[in-house]
Amino acid sequence: MIKNFNSLFVTMFGLGKIKFMPGTFGSLATVVILFYLFHSLNISSNVILIGWIIVFIYSFYAVSTYTEDSKNKDPGEIIIDEFLGQSMDAAFFAGIIPNVEINVNVEGNVTTAEDLAEVITD
Repeated sequence: MIKNFNSLFVTMFGLGKIKFMPGTFGSLATVVILFYLFHSLNISSNVILIGWIIVFIYSFYAVSTYTEDSKNKDPGEIIIDEFLGQSMDAAFFAGIIPNVEINVNVEGNVTTAEDLAEVITD
């Protein structure tokens, strides 16, 4: 039973079994799921973040048990990583994860890539 659940989990309920571009469909499904959670159900971003952390942690176990009997340790049908990656990008845009601001103090004008390289190497 746990193997069946892990199979459904890592393939996003079978979406990864699509023969043509499973990762792309996994990314698209993630965007739709997150839009629904944020805008239709109005779930708190903190709840979604906690759920994301749980999925992230469980995915290590699920992927390892899914691939333990396989010669291919990175099969294309495993698309839970697409879900996690797209969710992280969405978290930055939604403000769940604070944006990191990097300030660079540069004396003079930096107008070209060469100028920037010179400032960095000095």
